[in-house]
Amino acid sequence: MKVLALFSAALLLVGCPSTDPEPAALSRVQVIHALDGEPFVYVTANGTTTLASELPFGATTGYVQLSAGIQTLAVSNNGADVWRTQDITTDPDSAYTFLVVGRSTPSGTSKAVALYSDIVEANPTQARVRFINAAYDLSQASVITNIGPAEYPIPGMQQVLYGATSVSPTTGSPFLNLPAGTYDLRFTADSSTTVIAQLPQMTFEAGMIYTLLLGGQQSTNSIQAFLLYHQPGVFE
Repeated sequence: MKVLALFSAALLLVGCPSTDPEPAALSRVQVIHALDGEPFVYVTANGTTTLASELPFGATTGYVQLSAGIQTLAVSNNGADVWRTQDITTDPDSAYTFLVVGRSTPSGTSKAVALYSDIVEANPTQARVRFINAAYDLSQASVITNIGPAEYPIPGMQQVLYGATSVSPTTGSPFLNLPAGTYDLRFTADSSTTVIAQLPQMTFEAGMIYTLLLGGQQSTNSIQAFLLYHQPGVFE
């Protein structure tokens, strides 16, 4: 009888499901401020998690951890007076960029947000680079550089629409593989070859991930270009 009791107890232990909670499925979100006319933006998720606080124009927060699923993001320019809420849906083990974009002026505003899927897998032999045209009044923008003495339009970064990203002609990804090195980058508007912004002597390292951002407005002479660094391997 004693042996039977012990055997029954063992069966009960084996049959009982674990009471340990499953680890929460996580995603990562970074905020980029491209809202021309606002010195800072603030973004919170679900009223509890701060994604951005006094984030300056042209800057990124780096990735912030969020539970995967539906999130309600609130955007303001002072941390209190919310002017936009946006529901986003994030997948587990995935990374995203939340772009605050448009213009803000005393006479009127046009504010918008956009969500882009990111990559976290680096290319160990090349840099991975995305271009976003967030310049409010540029219907199209392009990126050129020099290969030797000649101007070289970077493939996939030509005539990128406002609010859109580059598209690799070989992979279809917004992120292009770029040989590591130092580049003089120039940005042009629409079909013009006139340079409206520059990033001289930008160094791209193999194994790193970047976003090139064009923001501001051509009509107010406030166009600026920025090179933003991503965090590869954030789920490792």
